[in-house]
Amino acid sequence: RMGFDAQSTRAEIRKLFILLFSLTVLVISVTLFVLYLLINRLTNSLRRLVSVMDEIDMESEAPLKLPALDDEVGFLIQHFESLKQRLSHSRTQLLNAQKQIYQAEKLASIGRLASGVAHEINNPLNGIKNCVYAIQKDPEDRRQTAEYLELINEGLSHIETVIKKLLGFARQQSRQMDSVDMNQAVNKVLQLLDYRLTQKQVQVKLRLDENLPAIKADNHLMQEVIMNLLLNSFDAVQKDGIIEISSGRVDGQKIYVSIRDNGIGISKENIERIFDPFYTTKEPGEGTGLGLSVSLGIVESHGGTIQVESTPGEETVFTIILPIEAQQ
Repeated sequence: RMGFDAQSTRAEIRKLFILLFSLTVLVISVTLFVLYLLINRLTNSLRRLVSVMDEIDMESEAPLKLPALDDEVGFLIQHFESLKQRLSHSRTQLLNAQKQIYQAEKLASIGRLASGVAHEINNPLNGIKNCVYAIQKDPEDRRQTAEYLELINEGLSHIETVIKKLLGFARQQSRQMDSVDMNQAVNKVLQLLDYRLTQKQVQVKLRLDENLPAIKADNHLMQEVIMNLLLNSFDAVQKDGIIEISSGRVDGQKIYVSIRDNGIGISKENIERIFDPFYTTKEPGEGTGLGLSVSLGIVESHGGTIQVESTPGEETVFTIILPIEAQQ
């Protein structure tokens, strides 16, 4: 019989097991720590990129405030910067095209006002010519000369006022958000349309809220919207027609301007298409088909809406609803 003591062997095996277990735990810990650093670096870069994307300003051409990285995230940042530049360029082109469309529609409206403006200028001019003729005929009559000079000055002031109103509406303005009184905008547009309304004997009823709050908007664009809607109502009514303009508040945070006419109305088939560009039911030469489309674009860019209700043969109501504080 032979035998030996296994206690020392067991102790050696236990020691090797503890050593291998410790090395395994150490390797796993180091691996997890390295992975944590790499993943944290990646997620931090992505988090910064997302933060910059949320704060991006399309009106600014400044480059992104991110470090240049030589990895996949850096590659993503470079391509996002390129995308931002292309979007900024496309946005600039779109805004320029939009301005040209707005200006074209505005000039079309002015063309339709031309006869009335010419009449308003021609009448005082004829008066001035008569005064000059009377002065030349009897230059020694100082009292008569002074009286006629006063009438000439009055006529010239009237012509100057008409031209200023027309140029103020026609001038292409850069978009400028300001405090706008919609009641005042309505009255200014009515002054430009006064001759045509009088000529057609259209009765205009104003029901404007005297306590209407001002809104944050572009004054010239608001006048253009009102002009387009009023011209549509003018075309829709017959001689001795009625146009009613009212304003007020909606839900405390919005205002409305409503234009109602007792004209021919709009059929159900056409009412769904009236805001489509170049769609018009008017005779050739009487409209561009852009008025309502442009108006809707302007109002929506200010965070508002245009609602329309119509009963064929009875009436049509266009209602502009705008927030008091303009949305970004």
